[in-house]
Amino acid sequence: MRWLWIAALLGACRPTGGAPAPRVPVTQRALPPARTGPATHVVTLAPGSPTPIVRGPFEVTTINPGGGLELGISTSETCNNAAWFAYSGGGSAVGEGEILCARSSRDAPVTHGFSGH
Repeated sequence: MRWLWIAALLGACRPTGGAPAPRVPVTQRALPPARTGPATHVVTLAPGSPTPIVRGPFEVTTINPGGGLELGISTSETCNNAAWFAYSGGGSAVGEGEILCARSSRDAPVTHGFSGH
């Protein structure tokens, strides 16, 4: 009897019907080595695709054009554990051991330049 109840509970926890959640594609790219001097990283972002931009330590001072953009700080080059925030026109600091990630909310690919040091 106890097994029957456990099976019923497990069955209730299982999703029923419906389509699986859509997978968001992640853009893979080789990250440039960390730099301490001025640099610009030019990256084309596919719509909605989390993309690694640069490995820290790096301070982004300007992003052009910067519209329709979310940034995230992650410890993974796949950006799967990024803490996302809306880009508001300011800069962003990426600490040592962290990855700056970006994703675009535009309908088509857009190229951004991430400048800093």
